Amino acid sequence: MLRRLALTAAVATLATLLGSADADAGPRPRRWSRAARIDFPVTPAMSPEVRKLRAEGDEMLSRVGNPEFGRKIDAARFAASFYKAALALDPKQPDLWFALGIARYYGEQWQESVDAFDALRALDPGYPRRDVGFFTAIALAKLSKDFERIVDEYQRWLREPEEMFAVPFSRQLGLAVSSRSQVHGNLAETFMSLGRLEEAIAHYREADALSPGQALNLYGLAVALDRDGNGHDAARVMRRALAIDPGMDELERPGVFFVPPGDVYYYFALGAEVKNNKALAIKQWRSFLVFAPQSLYVARAREHLAALGAGEK
Repeated sequence: MLRRLALTAAVATLATLLGSADADAGPRPRRWSRAARIDFPVTPAMSPEVRKLRAEGDEMLSRVGNPEFGRKIDAARFAASFYKAALALDPKQPDLWFALGIARYYGEQWQESVDAFDALRALDPGYPRRDVGFFTAIALAKLSKDFERIVDEYQRWLREPEEMFAVPFSRQLGLAVSSRSQVHGNLAETFMSLGRLEEAIAHYREADALSPGQALNLYGLAVALDRDGNGHDAARVMRRALAIDPGMDELERPGVFFVPPGDVYYYFALGAEVKNNKALAIKQWRSFLVFAPQSLYVARAREHLAALGAGEK
């Protein structure tokens, strides 16, 4: 299971956070935070035509966070078209590549988002926004590919100095990218996708320590423990999660997705077992086998079915 960012109304502040297009009349130094004293390159000046295209893109992207605006994906893709046109005129603008990556992300154009962020890094390897790695990792997860790179992106994020949490884009948009707990949780989930359960369990425990009582972290930890053959501890952790979220609603809230999608049935099945709902558990285990037949954990699911008296004859 991997989580993406929640869409918030604060996306409307993107233009302000990236810097007003009208303020780009000349080179300006980048600023990271009061605590960080890092000499980043200056951002190149933009021509009036490029500034106008960027302003159009920023205005369109601001609609993505408007709860009353229904066509959010269309708005994000339209914003991307403006940024792309601006980059065609001036491809040396790091902020434009960043904005294009964000617009592609919210437009659910996952590969194009990764491509934009890769182009940004190629242009400016020291670009001071750690969101780049986070959004790249989530987009790759949506594509169900390059899991080793996803691990690298999250580990790189965690290695950054603590003061880099003060990046205004993350703070002011209210995005979970500033949460070490979420990054540890996402990293744990990626390790589990790779079959590296010991590392997954360690990062789930770290996520739980940083944000006690987060049901999603507990669900992930319970599943990882179970898949590692530790059914007793898995049940104990699952009971903690169910005490917080009895209906397991957190697994279906907006912004939560599973890789592969059928993996969600493993979570529901384990929860049903802990609730002593045998019929539901059998149904969910069988759904997992149908919808995630290539999972590394099919054998473990069959063990559960056998223990419930519903194994293959």
